[in-house]
Amino acid sequence: MKCAVITPVGPGHQVLLQTSSAPSVAQAIEWSRGPFDEIEHYVMDDTAGLHGRSNRRNQALRQALEAGVDWVFFLDADDKITPNAFETFGQVIAAEPDLDAVWGMTCNFREGDEDVELREGQPVRIDTREELLQNAPFLTLNIGHFVRTECAARFGFDPDMDAGEDFKFYFQLWRHCRCAKRPRSSSSTAAASIPRARAVPPGRTGPAA
Repeated sequence: MKCAVITPVGPGHQVLLQTSSAPSVAQAIEWSRGPFDEIEHYVMDDTAGLHGRSNRRNQALRQALEAGVDWVFFLDADDKITPNAFETFGQVIAAEPDLDAVWGMTCNFREGDEDVELREGQPVRIDTREELLQNAPFLTLNIGHFVRTECAARFGFDPDMDAGEDFKFYFQLWRHCRCAKRPRSSSSTAAASIPRARAVPPGRTGPAA
C-alpha cells in the first residue's frame, strides 16, 4: 500500500519546509511505515506565488492518482507530523477498515518548544457529520489527516477561495465519505502564527510526544 504526504510550499515557506515538515516526515518514516510499503513526500513548490495552495494540492492529488497512491496525508510546510503517525494510523485503519478519512486530536505547540498540550474544548471523538457541525470549526478538524486518494481527488480544494477552502473540503468528505476523528489517530497542523497545533498519537489522551 502506498501513501503520499502532500505539502504545498508558498512564498517565504521554503525555510519552514526544511526546518519543520520535511524533517518530521523523514523521522516518521524512519520510526515506522505502519501499513505502507511506500511513502513519498510530494513537495509542491509555489514559492513564487503563481499557483496558490489549493491548486498545488489538487495537482499533487492528480499525481497521486496516476501513481496508484492509496492514501494521502496533508501537511503544511510549517507543520510537523508526529513521529509515530504512520504506525498509529495503521492501528486505526486495522480496527476500522471501512474508514475513508481519519483525523486526530489537536495539540498546540510553539516553535522551538518540545512541550505540547491538547487544544481545550475539542471533542475527543467524532463519528458523524451532525456531531461535527455541533462544534466550532476551530475545535474539530485540521489539515493534517489521512484520506483515501480517490476520495480526496473526488472533491479537491476550491482554488477560488482565499480562506476556508480546507473546511469546505472537510465538509464534503464528511457528507459523502466515511470519516472519523479518533484519539488514536495522528496528524499535524499549524496556525498561521504560533502557537501551532498537531494531533495526539494513537492510544494517547494527553500531549503528543
